[in-house]
Amino acid sequence: MSGIALFSLRRFEEAAHAFKLTPVPTPRSVARLAACYAQLGRTAEAQAAVAEVLRLQPNFSTVEYTRKSVFLEHADDRELLREGLTKAGLPA
Repeated sequence: MSGIALFSLRRFEEAAHAFKLTPVPTPRSVARLAACYAQLGRTAEAQAAVAEVLRLQPNFSTVEYTRKSVFLEHADDRELLREGLTKAGLPA
């Protein structure tokens, strides 16, 4: 959960580190990692994370993911995440 808070605080480098420490990466955690990398301008790493998300969940949808993100109570946080996921290249 610390990665989610760090991302919302726009501390993308620290958030990326937190998401990389996820013991069992899930499409959700790897998508957030991709969003961190995209916000940092680390395109190659973002693209690699996107490929992993789509390998784990071929039907991944940014719209569905942000709509179902229970940890994002504030619209600004959901928009920041949506922006990062889109910037990373994940499908709408």
